[in-house]
This record gives sequence, structure tokens and C-alpha cells, in this order.
Amino acid sequence: ILYLSNLIEEKGYRLLRDAVETVAHERPGAIQLDYAGGFVTDAEKSAFLASIASSPFISYHGIVRGDDKRRLLQQSHVLALPTWYPFEGQPICILEGYAAGCAVLTTDHSGIFDVFTPGENGWAVEKQSVRSIEEALRDCLDRRDQLAEIAHRNAALAREVFTPERYNDALLAIVDDALGEQR
Repeated sequence: ILYLSNLIEEKGYRLLRDAVETVAHERPGAIQLDYAGGFVTDAEKSAFLASIASSPFISYHGIVRGDDKRRLLQQSHVLALPTWYPFEGQPICILEGYAAGCAVLTTDHSGIFDVFTPGENGWAVEKQSVRSIEEALRDCLDRRDQLAEIAHRNAALAREVFTPERYNDALLAIVDDALGEQR
């Protein structure tokens, strides 16, 4: 499992940790959680690192870029972002997860369901619910064949739909529309 975003309370990173700890104790050796991203304050970072210090199945990698980011994404099976952050849009990490062939675990929040369909791209969980995250994680472990199907589907979706060319074309269409209204 990979969490790849800023570590802000409302993005659900602590709830994810709690859910993974429960499932990892139920199924030793079955799950690994990697965090990558920055904290708002040094105090929050210190508190979080202390909370995972004795967990052999949870790692924090700091802020990652380039090859380190690519490696983490490619080693992961699931990208998790159980967010309810008020300023969330369409998180780029979800699209990065698709491109790397990850299934996604996320919430119905802000613009996420514009690019995510539950069951098709991964698992939707309830906002602020450790129990819902736990259930999704168990389902991932119990249905590995479905996990592989979702991963392949997401990688194909990224290659076909979420390309720089399509993004640029859509952006140019918006600009053209805006300029057309001014004429």
C-alpha cells in the first residue's frame, strides 16, 4: 500500500495507519504500508515517526521525486488516499497510481469520482472510517485476482485517457472557449 501525498490529517493518513496496523496484526507478513510526502510541521512529523517506529510493516520515505517516486509507485499494488481534505481537487497521485498499475483506495470527495469509479478503479471507503479502510484492505488481500485486473485496467486507462496530449488538448479547448466568449 502506498500513501503518496502531503501528510495532512484530513487526507486520512493516520486512519490509514490505524487500519493497516489492525489488518497487519490479523495477517502477519501480508501487508506493507509506505508513506511518501511532507508534513505541515516538524512536530507532526516527529509525532508520526514515533507512532510508526515499532511497526516493521510501515515505512516513511519523506518527500520523493523522480526515480525514487517511480520506484515506490512501481513496487506498490494499491495507492491509498482516504481523504476528506477541504481543498482536494482531482489528486494527481491517483492518476500516477493508475499509470504505475496500482489499484486505488479512496473516498467520494471533491473531484475524485470524476476520475475514479468504485469497483472499476479500486475501492471506495467511507470518509473518516478506519473500519471501512480495514474492510477494503481485507478485500484487497482476499481478492488478489481482482486486484490484478484493476491494476491492469488502471494502467491501460492512464495510457489511453490520462496522457499529456489529452490534457493539453482539453486545456487549449478551455482557453479557446474563454477567448471565444470575449470576441
